[in-house]
Amino acid sequence: MTDTRTRLKEAALSLFLARGYGKTTIGAIEKAAGLAPRAGGFYRHFESKEALLVAIAREDIIEQEGELGFTDFFPLGDTRAELLLIGRGYLKANERQKKYYPLIQEMRAVPALAEFEQAANVEIFSLLADWVASKPAGKNLKGEKLAAYVMTVFGGLLFYTTKRLQGISLPGLSDEAMVQGWASHWAQVLDARPPKRQSRKAG
Repeated sequence: MTDTRTRLKEAALSLFLARGYGKTTIGAIEKAAGLAPRAGGFYRHFESKEALLVAIAREDIIEQEGELGFTDFFPLGDTRAELLLIGRGYLKANERQKKYYPLIQEMRAVPALAEFEQAANVEIFSLLADWVASKPAGKNLKGEKLAAYVMTVFGGLLFYTTKRLQGISLPGLSDEAMVQGWASHWAQVLDARPPKRQSRKAG
């Protein structure tokens, strides 16, 4: 039998998608989950509707580092294979998120969710930055230069997945062709060692 916390989450998510977060009451969530409305059952599991939304986002919506391969598979010792893993991880998370897109847009106006999404993005960006810095082309980059380079490497992939999430397809480009082309290009760039600076001889 499904536990009460899971029933509340499932009921809330269904209502949020059907009605919107703002128009869904805690009483409606309790009723849909099979609890007596306003009898206190909800608050034994979540302190507020906002806390419930954060739990749903954390566990079911926002991409996590494990989806991108950092937790279970890295390092592979092959830059292209690692890029393919990251790219396919983003596409998998993107596919999972598509049905939540209207809710994702609405929940960004909820302060706790905006803070959580920001923290999650910073964590993933930090992992990507560490990964880029481990490659020959990125090992001497730090601070803003490294951050800008990371955005350059992953910007095309993020643009593609954002458009995909919005339901916009790019004619003549499949997901696999996009990831293969992106991985091949950036593997070649990241594995290239920057030219050594020639020292100036005193005249």
